[in-house]
Order: sequence, then C-alpha cells, then structure tokens
Amino acid sequence: MLFIFVQALVLGVAVNVPVGPASLSCMQRTLTLGRAAGLVTGIGIATADALNATLIAGGFSIAADFLAAQAGLLTLAAGILLVGLGIAILRARPGTQAIKHAGATHRRSFVTGFLVTFVNPMEILMMATVLAVFGLIEPDVGLVSVVLLIAGIFSGSLLWWAIHVSGVSTVQRQIPPSIVGWINRAAGAILVGLGIIALGRGLI
Repeated sequence: MLFIFVQALVLGVAVNVPVGPASLSCMQRTLTLGRAAGLVTGIGIATADALNATLIAGGFSIAADFLAAQAGLLTLAAGILLVGLGIAILRARPGTQAIKHAGATHRRSFVTGFLVTFVNPMEILMMATVLAVFGLIEPDVGLVSVVLLIAGIFSGSLLWWAIHVSGVSTVQRQIPPSIVGWINRAAGAILVGLGIIALGRGLI
C-alpha cells in the first residue's frame, strides 16, 4: 500500500515538471504577487491534479471516451482561459494586488491554478497516460488504493510547486523590479500565444 503512495507521489512531481501554462502561471504570480500567491496557485494546481486522478481512477475508459468526444470543446475552453489569463497578466501591475487585496488575490490564484490545469486536455491526457503506464489504474483496484493514489498525486504535485515557488522567490530577490516586469509581460504574452494556438486547434 505504501508503495502505491510513493509511486503516486513521484508521478505527482513528474507530471508537473514540464514547462507549460501551469508553471508559467505559478511563476508569474510568485514574481509579481509574492510567495504566498505562488503557493496558493500551486495548491490550486495540485487540487486539479488530484481531481483529474480521481476521475481517471474511477473510470479510465469513461474518461478516455469523454476526452475523445469533448477534446475540441475542452481545447476551446483552455484557449479562452489562457488568452484571458495572459491579457490579465499583461495589464496587471506587479505587487499592488498582493498588498491591497491579499484575500481576493489568493482566491483568484487558487482558481487560476485549478482551472488552467483542470480544463487543459494535455494535462488530463498526461495524467491518464502515466497512471496507465505505471499500472496505477486497474479495474479491480480497491478504495484504499484509490485514496492512496489520490493522496500521493496531490502530495507530489504540492511538493513540486513548493520547490518551484521557493526557487522563483530566491531568484526574485536577485533581480531588479524592472526585470520582474519584463518577465511578467513575457509570461503574459506566452500565455496569450498558447491560448491562440489552443483556440485554433479547437476550431479545426
């Protein structure tokens, strides 16, 4: 049983290592709104990972059929979300939201992290693939095993984002605010670009 948890924890880290919308969002919020906002964004991402793992473990064939049937719609939703997020980042003034509206900022950070992961077909597909490859989704899997799987995925994902935020925060202290501003704008532009690509794919 413990081995299932350890496997899931490692996979929770592994699925989040590749650079994508989630990592860009977490990095941007850490740089511009502070460590706490970055961590809350990571919690949102980890929650979405755990929910995706729950849905996949509960019915892998159903999840696969749903992805195949709704891939275009999910891609469109992800595209709209990424474009909107990118524009919001481009318009934001680093640091001001964190100071004036910390509670609201953290709620938005959580929701952003959750949605950018949960509605992204590639994130869901990657999660389904690694769970299948490592044999962590079986037709006769027990409830305890599923709970350990979900807990491991969540813990691994959260561990990675804590490391990610810590690293970004360390770098932040070494660079001037003007560079942070340019990084912020670059992250926003990349997210808009990824969103436009997703919209194009969803419309094809």
